[in-house]
Amino acid sequence: MKRMREYLVSRKLKKLAVVVSKPVNLSEELSDSKSSKAIALEEYFLTAIELDDIHDLTLEFGLNLDSFQLIYQDLLLLGLGQWINGSYAALATLSNSETLDFYLVASQSKVEKSKIADILLDYWSGDIGKGSLEHLVRT
Repeated sequence: MKRMREYLVSRKLKKLAVVVSKPVNLSEELSDSKSSKAIALEEYFLTAIELDDIHDLTLEFGLNLDSFQLIYQDLLLLGLGQWINGSYAALATLSNSETLDFYLVASQSKVEKSKIADILLDYWSGDIGKGSLEHLVRT
């Protein structure tokens, strides 16, 4: 049952990432109502926060919806707003406990943003294996 839930959540997150990563529609963005991208982004954050491992990190680091928005914007500025091996890296970093934990610990440890970006890009490219990020933040 847990596997099925994880699969459904994963599919939902992927669909939301597709909406969020579409090119900007200026008329929609400039209207008074929330754009479909903004709605999808908020739903992505809320869905990610419901994941057990991510929820634990939100409690540990005192994160909320606004925190996720700020982290997402930072990840975009760092160059993670791209699809890599089937994942929209900026959003996937927020819904993966290993990458989110790495980002949070590295940021608090004052690791240079460019190094954080390089490591996350290498992770999503497959050049860094799963389970390896915890070691990298300490080097």
